[in-house]
Amino acid sequence: MTGRNRTQPSPATRTLRGLALVLAMAAAAPAAAEISLLAPRDELLVAAYNQDIDGVRAQLTGGASANRVDTEGRTALMYAAVSGNADIVRVLLNGGAWVEMRDRFGNTALMLAADRGRAEVAELLLERGAKADAENRQGVTPLMQAAASGRVEVARLLLKRGADAKRQDYSGFSALDWAERSNQRRVTDVLKRAASQ
Repeated sequence: MTGRNRTQPSPATRTLRGLALVLAMAAAAPAAAEISLLAPRDELLVAAYNQDIDGVRAQLTGGASANRVDTEGRTALMYAAVSGNADIVRVLLNGGAWVEMRDRFGNTALMLAADRGRAEVAELLLERGAKADAENRQGVTPLMQAAASGRVEVARLLLKRGADAKRQDYSGFSALDWAERSNQRRVTDVLKRAASQ
C-alpha cells in the first residue's frame, strides 16, 4: 500500500470521474437544450411553447389532455417550465397536468425549471407535489441541475424543500461536484454550507 490517504482518489480515478461527470452532464442536458430548439406539433404543446396562455386555455377547455407529449416525451408543462411562464404553469396544473411526468431522458418539469433557474415555477411545482429529489435516467436530481447551471435561488429553494445536498448521481457525483466542475462558485458555497449541516 502506498502512502496515499485511502479517502483521496488517485489522479487516474479523478480523471475518470471528471470524464464521467462530463458525459453525465451531456446526457442529462439534452432535454433542456433540445426543448428550446425543437418546436412541438400538437396544438396544446405549441401554445405552451409559444407562451400563448389563451391558446393553452382554449385547448384545455376544448378537451385536450394536459398530459399530451411530443416525440421526446415532453409535455406542455415542461415547455412552460423551461420558459418560466408561471401563469401557464398554473393553468396547466389546474387543468390536470401531472407534475411528475417524465420526458425520454427521465427529466420532470421541475428538473427543467431548475436547469433554467425558474424559481417561481419551481416553487409552484413543489407546492403541487413535485419531488425535490426526483432522479432522471442518470440519477441526476433538480438540485444537481441547478448546481451545474449556477442557479443559486433555485438551489436554495430545493434545499429548503428537503433536497439532499449529499445525494449522488449514478456516476457518484453530488450537486457540489456538479457545481465545482461547472465552476459555479456561488452555488458551490451554498452547497458546502448545506453539506456540512
